[in-house]
Amino acid sequence: MRSRSILSGVVAAGLIGFAGCAKAPVQEIDAAKKALDNARVSEAAVYVADKFKAAEDSLNAALAAIEKQNSAFPLSRTYDGVKRTLAAATELAGAAAGAASAAKEAVKAEAETMLADARKAVADARDLLKKAPKGKEGAEALTAISTDLTAADSALVAAGNDLAAAGYMAARDKITAAKEKVASITNELNTAIEKTKTAKTAKKKK
Repeated sequence: MRSRSILSGVVAAGLIGFAGCAKAPVQEIDAAKKALDNARVSEAAVYVADKFKAAEDSLNAALAAIEKQNSAFPLSRTYDGVKRTLAAATELAGAAAGAASAAKEAVKAEAETMLADARKAVADARDLLKKAPKGKEGAEALTAISTDLTAADSALVAAGNDLAAAGYMAARDKITAAKEKVASITNELNTAIEKTKTAKTAKKKK
């Protein structure tokens, strides 16, 4: 009877030990995932990619550590370090979401200013086009330039649509490309006009 009582005590102690094993921090995992999802919805991956990646990497590191602990012997499992990593991931994701909102507003304001400048640049380039030499050799080039300016106009219209749809980063990229093209056209036209003036001046001196 005594040996049976001792055995029962050992079994009971073992069961208590297993019952007291550390369990994966489910609530902390859910909180971190939710915070990262919120950051993703806030477009943190687009506007503050480095901050979003830091949060994502922290969560992935925590999940990998959890998997490692889950595969360990039950009585040796510990999730204290994992909980700290999850808390950091949650905090980083929240910061990324907040930073994304500010970054979006900054990009929006920048794109709006750029759009106004680009539209003026196109108009100025069209005025220069009227003053450009229209000899036989230049006719084909002027036609190509006019086509390029029309394409720039279309790109700016598309950028305006992106702005209206809150696609601020896409709008800025389109405007940047259009401005670069128009700047190149403007430089080309100014060079042609200056050459014509120089040639006329030289001809008069003769």
